[in-house]
Amino acid sequence: MLIAFAVGVYGCGVAAGLVEFAYTRLYANQSGLSLVTVENTTSYAVAPWLEELVKISPLLLAGLSLKVRRQWGLTDYVVVGAALGGGFGLLEACSGSAWSRIESSCGTARGLSRTRSSHLTCRALTRR
Repeated sequence: MLIAFAVGVYGCGVAAGLVEFAYTRLYANQSGLSLVTVENTTSYAVAPWLEELVKISPLLLAGLSLKVRRQWGLTDYVVVGAALGGGFGLLEACSGSAWSRIESSCGTARGLSRTRSSHLTCRALTRR
């Protein structure tokens, strides 16, 4: 189950992030809309569907294997699916809290404007 959890974090989470990143940039470029507008729209319209499809894809790939289909029962699929979802959820929670810490520290850096390099770094990190 640790392998399924790791696949949820490093496989599904990274794959979903890369696909969402590529999709939003491509759509913004093709449509002429701003990236912020596209990200705000896709965050509730496209991203949930995409994330669920990416999370279930390892189970579908395992189900395609004849050896796995003969050995696994319904309970095995449920437990592995829960581990995949748990790993994906952990990645979402960690990345969300890290992003909020970056934005809050950048807000402090912008407000106090301590150094020019910290201000430029925060601008690069929080540009959307």
